[in-house]
Amino acid sequence: LASVLRVGSVFGRHDRGWDNPGTAPTDIMGKKGIVCYMNIPSYPDGQGHIDLWNKTGPVGDAYWTGAPIWFWELG
Repeated sequence: LASVLRVGSVFGRHDRGWDNPGTAPTDIMGKKGIVCYMNIPSYPDGQGHIDLWNKTGPVGDAYWTGAPIWFWELG
């Protein structure tokens, strides 16, 4: 799904990205968007997770130990 989101006609390049920040970065607080956590250490075979970000946290689960982590802001 992340590779589809990156397509220019879909969402394009992510707006922000991090490698293993440990906690939610402050620059996405107050924003809505899609978060893609990749290479999560606790997941087998380097799998990832995609979730909705609703201003202060994910709708589901967060994996801030992943790398890379991409964020697409939604208007």
